[in-house]
Amino acid sequence: MPYAAWKRLSPPVTHSNVIITADDFGIDTRVNEAVVRAFGDGLITHASLLVNLPGFEEACRLSRQYGFGNRIGLHLNLTEGVPLTTRVRGTTFCIDGHFAPSHRFRRYAPLTSADRSAVEDEVRAQIAAARDGGFDIAHLDSHNDVHLEPTIAGLVLAIARECAIPRVRPARTCGARQGTIRWLQFRCYNAWLARRGLKQVRHFGTIDDVLWLTDRGGFGPEASAEVMTHPRLGADGTVLDAPSMKPLSQALQQLRARLAPAQMSK
Repeated sequence: MPYAAWKRLSPPVTHSNVIITADDFGIDTRVNEAVVRAFGDGLITHASLLVNLPGFEEACRLSRQYGFGNRIGLHLNLTEGVPLTTRVRGTTFCIDGHFAPSHRFRRYAPLTSADRSAVEDEVRAQIAAARDGGFDIAHLDSHNDVHLEPTIAGLVLAIARECAIPRVRPARTCGARQGTIRWLQFRCYNAWLARRGLKQVRHFGTIDDVLWLTDRGGFGPEASAEVMTHPRLGADGTVLDAPSMKPLSQALQQLRARLAPAQMSK
């Protein structure tokens, strides 16, 4: 059955200035099912695709089957699984041929020219894999937010522009968990992103982050945002949002209620 013919269980939960993205599409079959259900239920507007993990081929098939391929971006992955290219496996980004976990990621240490070239090859290979899977790539973000890190941020943005990717996820702009150094880094990154024409929303964060923003009157009628979600299936088939594992529909209904005054005042 084509995606357009699905019965939506609820109307879209936010207004037109808000993008709701499901991360981790392609990680495995269970997550893929959660993302497809979230699309069908009108809970999300976009999803971000991992191309080097076991659920990738299935994600490609599901996107074609249900017709939401134009809403898929690349979830650049440098912290989990096996790289697509060979040279990066010999760099500090990898251990025993696999990407090193996120806590081992080199955030600030400058790269050697060889390491930089190897990472550039991997980024281009992941973009090519997504396009070979049938996706135009609506946007780019990353697993564990590594595209924000000073080590690789510049090269990722340069390749995004080179490959005509229209939107790159900004750094978090709201929520109560940022320290001063991280806040300054994120602020600088977002300004840099905007100067390159790749920042298409004003705010970015989780559902709780955007709720935090609305509590402080920070989301006016002309504001825009991307909201990050991580759909997972509960034992009864309910779509939950990791890591809280609360029903995604309930959390988004709460967000919709907060954003309704901004919608009405436009």
